[in-house]
Amino acid sequence: MDLASFESREEFLKIRPKLSAEIRDKPVIVGGFLHGDEYRWMSSGLKIDFRYDPSKGKNCLGLQKEGAIGYVPLTCNEEYLFICQKLEFHYSN
Repeated sequence: MDLASFESREEFLKIRPKLSAEIRDKPVIVGGFLHGDEYRWMSSGLKIDFRYDPSKGKNCLGLQKEGAIGYVPLTCNEEYLFICQKLEFHYSN
């Protein structure tokens, strides 16, 4: 799937049903680690990145599964967690 960029959280959440359909049967995301400036959750081919995107000048959330699904600008880590919950990802330390 080609990279799709989103300028707002609302725009990103419009694709939630499609994302949910793609990951519904995947194992839960059970861990995360800090790697450079990226925060990643790993699970069975699904990767979620939280990183600074210099081209946008702001933090972005990246969802990847066999290529990028999308990126959404973020203002803080709490918003990142909010989006993960909205997408029905499950995570633990």
